[in-house]
Amino acid sequence: MSERYPKSRLELLDEEYKPSTWWQLLAVSILLLIVFTAGDFANIYMILSDVLTQNPVVLLLFAAVLCLLFNFLPTILARLIRLRQAKMINVPNFFLIAIPVVFLLLLASVFFVRYATREQEFYTSSLMQSVASGSGNQQATASPAALPMVFLMAALPIGTATVSFFISWMTDPVQEKIYRLKKQRIRLFEHLAQLKAFMAECTDRQYQTRLMTEDAAKYAVAMNTIEAEKLHLQDYYRARLAEHLGNPTSTSILSAPHTNAPVSKSAEIVPTTKESKKQIRRRSK
Repeated sequence: MSERYPKSRLELLDEEYKPSTWWQLLAVSILLLIVFTAGDFANIYMILSDVLTQNPVVLLLFAAVLCLLFNFLPTILARLIRLRQAKMINVPNFFLIAIPVVFLLLLASVFFVRYATREQEFYTSSLMQSVASGSGNQQATASPAALPMVFLMAALPIGTATVSFFISWMTDPVQEKIYRLKKQRIRLFEHLAQLKAFMAECTDRQYQTRLMTEDAAKYAVAMNTIEAEKLHLQDYYRARLAEHLGNPTSTSILSAPHTNAPVSKSAEIVPTTKESKKQIRRRSK
């Protein structure tokens, strides 16, 4: 950043690679994919509900998997074709053929289920009258609008898949890679500038003197803490050892403070361990 260019390099880069129209934005593409997936889920759930009636969990899972395949298979296909055209990856022809074939097979199966169950929803008014009157002898016949509705509901995944394909086709992988590399280059340049500033600061004589002074002060504080802890431990273990021996003479010598205070002559003769044990036995008798 500078006075002439108040914006950072990353902000300028984002403005350079910003989409020119609103429908090319990533948020809009994600929103459209979500809407299309929800629409396909409702459509497929309605179609399969006439067949999978015993287990609602299986119906929900099956419809969710199918609607995801209907929307993401075209997305993957468009992405693979764009990457292959840009010579960024080497995609075998098998994948480019297998994805459309799987999509068409799924679409054909959904169309067949919708066509086979058309009489269960698209029935005539005469059938409703016969059911209301209690006579079930009349054969269920589909209404004239049944067949167009079958084609319309089966063609809905085709429309959503086509839009998903073109949404993925609009994104240019080469431009995306150039944008990522430029962004990484700017960040590396910023890190390098910070590293050079740190190195210049470390080689400064005043900075080194200040660091040495701070290290010496921290070292002195640490040594004082260690010395105080040592004296505290000496006093503590003197008292514990004196309690263990149980000899008045030993207690007076061991309980002497860490300051080199003079000890009386009577306390200079310290009995051995065997002698202290004999004295303890005599006292116990």
